Amino acid sequence: EGAEAKDVAQGIIEQIYDMHGKDDVKTALLQSLGEVVEKRARGEKVGFMNVITQLQAHEEKNIKSAGDLLYEMTQNSVLQLVFSYGNTKALDLDEKVNVLQIEGLDLPNEEDDPRYYTDSERKSLCLMLPLAKFCEKFGSKDKDEETAEIFDEAWMITRARGGKKLTKSARRVGRSYNNALIFVTQSVSDVQNEDDKGNFGV
Repeated sequence: EGAEAKDVAQGIIEQIYDMHGKDDVKTALLQSLGEVVEKRARGEKVGFMNVITQLQAHEEKNIKSAGDLLYEMTQNSVLQLVFSYGNTKALDLDEKVNVLQIEGLDLPNEEDDPRYYTDSERKSLCLMLPLAKFCEKFGSKDKDEETAEIFDEAWMITRARGGKKLTKSARRVGRSYNNALIFVTQSVSDVQNEDDKGNFGV
């Protein structure tokens, strides 16, 4: 909701579309995001695809082309988990149990140079942003309620750049909000990290 939704959405777009030196496209994108977030807050059925549709309908050629490219990138790909017209059931922080199952992620290793990420790797990183935000919001929703996030096949997340960021923020939430982060994996070496020195609850 609100500024958080806009920030995460902008981060998702920036993973798959290079806006460096394209101030006109970035301005149009941010304006469109703001409008769609406001419509959503008013109860209208809108989603991330409405932002792209607005860009496609823009009178400026550069902005329209950016919208067309983003549209093509989101079709028949893993990005359809993030981009919709608001007609799919959203994740609910009030549900007792949420199961998020994403198959076929192609996450880059931490040491890989972002300049050489494949389209598949960029799209997979896009999914990590809303996943990280959801885990953070879920874990910090209520200090008096015990919560847990369980990551199956944790090696895939802990070895990737976006995944490491996700697990690091989830661990920090755990200490102050009575939240447990649980890794399911075949080796303890999958979850060792030299950056993590302490300050964890569970």
